[in-house]
Amino acid sequence: MRKTKVIRQAAKDIVITAPGISTVFTSRVMNIDENQVPLAMVYFDEGSVALRGMDGKETDALLIVEIVGKATIDLDDVLDDLAEQVETLLDNSGNFGGLVQVLSQTGFSYNRDDNSPLGTIALNYRVNFQP
Repeated sequence: MRKTKVIRQAAKDIVITAPGISTVFTSRVMNIDENQVPLAMVYFDEGSVALRGMDGKETDALLIVEIVGKATIDLDDVLDDLAEQVETLLDNSGNFGGLVQVLSQTGFSYNRDDNSPLGTIALNYRVNFQP
């Protein structure tokens, strides 16, 4: 099994334990059912592979945990609360039980639609692992 799939599943297993999040996908989902919100999506955006001396290859990649929330008032507060829970869980994950050498948050971004009560916060993580 490809290591990226194993890492996405490990992240899903952690994120699903966040209070309030009952659905986690291991890919990006385009048509979101509002009845499943809040939810999260775990996916890779890009990565690079390099030789690592005698140890073989290593992969450095961008893992995104995108959280979808819903609120007609204070949507950013709802997203922040969900993100804080997920960040704490991932920070305490022990690099997915040693599955990756590096798990480090590198940033975040919000996405809102003025015509919808839904919004997202994408948590960006750098992961480094040997395939």
